[in-house]
Amino acid sequence: EEFQLLRTRLARMYPTTVGALDRGLAEGGYTGAWEAVADTLATLSRDRTSGAIGVAHAYIKAGQTDEAMDWLERAFEQRDQNLPYLGVWPHASQLHDNPRFQQLARDVGVPLWRPPGI
Repeated sequence: EEFQLLRTRLARMYPTTVGALDRGLAEGGYTGAWEAVADTLATLSRDRTSGAIGVAHAYIKAGQTDEAMDWLERAFEQRDQNLPYLGVWPHASQLHDNPRFQQLARDVGVPLWRPPGI
C-alpha cells in the first residue's frame, strides 16, 4: 500500500521515477525501491535549486545516511522553506544522533523532537 501511494504521487510529480521504483522494488525490495527513487530524484534535482528535501527523504527511507545528509545540507544552502520542520520531521528522527544532523539542526535553529517510543 505504501508503494501504491508513492507510485501515484511520483507519477504525478516525477513520471520518470516510476520505472526506477518498480525496478528497485523487484531487485532490492523496500530498500532497493527507495534507493532507486532517491538516485533518480537526485539526478533530476542536481541542477535545480529545489527538491533537495525530497531527495533527502528518499535516501533516509533507503537507509543511506550520508547521502541523506548531503542533500539536507544542500537544502540548507538553498534555504529550503521546509527546513524549520526538520526537528519534528518523523522520517528524520533516525538521524538525530548523527553529528552532521545535529549541526544542521543548530544551523537551522530548531530543537530535535523524538516521537514517543523512538
